[in-house]
Amino acid sequence: MVYLTQVVGLSLTTASAAVTVGTLSGLLVPPLAGRLVERVGARATVIVAQLLQAAGALGCPARSSPC
Repeated sequence: MVYLTQVVGLSLTTASAAVTVGTLSGLLVPPLAGRLVERVGARATVIVAQLLQAAGALGCPARSSPC
């Protein structure tokens, strides 16, 4: 929270909302991922997840604000 408010410059309300959304998505995504693994297989799911993560990491330098 200190990073979001002091370094990034978000208000405490916005930083709290971002952390809350992240936490809730962390609780909601695993059951959906489990269904996806059962449907298409673990290997395909991990490959797609890693590609999405790489795309997000590669997009960070293109931003004008910190990721």
